[in-house]
Amino acid sequence: MARVLIVYFSAYGHIHRMSEAAAKGARDEGHEVRLVRIPEFRSPDNVTALLDHPSRRQDRGEDSLSGKFRVGARWDKYETSQKEQKELLEATHDDLRWADGIVWGFPTYYGSMPAQVKAFLDMSGSLCASGELEGKPTGVMTSAGSIHTGHEATKGIK
Repeated sequence: MARVLIVYFSAYGHIHRMSEAAAKGARDEGHEVRLVRIPEFRSPDNVTALLDHPSRRQDRGEDSLSGKFRVGARWDKYETSQKEQKELLEATHDDLRWADGIVWGFPTYYGSMPAQVKAFLDMSGSLCASGELEGKPTGVMTSAGSIHTGHEATKGIK
């Protein structure tokens, strides 16, 4: 039995659900699983989804686009998703040390990972430098919403 860490970031809930499915699959195979999340940025000014908030759209005079692109629905989905994930523990260096193997989950934003994931990885550099993560198999799961937000880059990952 291995200790499997599933660490993810999910703004709108898609990756959260994928991570829960991965956790269930690993548990069903008899592994000890820890599911943790990379948190949203603390400052509201750094939360990309906040651009969809009704008050900010009105400030920019974008109400006419709101119906076409359903940005109000995106904000509602974001808020609901964040509430659903609130009780899950936030990922730490100790989680990475604990694991025998790690599964990372995050959406593709413009062909790359979200800044929240990059910041978490950057802050974990000391674990790599000390060799604490060597020999731990790792997998990645991701999704992208459209070809304009990195789908073409994600599709090439195998």
